[in-house]
Amino acid sequence: MSKDKRDYIVGCFKNDDDLNSTLNRVMADYTEGDYHAAEEEWKASKTLFDTALSECAEVIDDFKAL
Repeated sequence: MSKDKRDYIVGCFKNDDDLNSTLNRVMADYTEGDYHAAEEEWKASKTLFDTALSECAEVIDDFKAL
């Protein structure tokens, strides 16, 4: 069984306004049915996620697997 790592992630995750904006665009694209645009935004968010998770060594592989 997987251990809940929410508290760990909250503690190490670096908040990033650019990442938040990108995720908002992804959700808006999905809502509008523009799946291609959403997928492109997801791809563009990779480096932002890498930076935000740079202090989260315990879960970085889990996020990369997603």
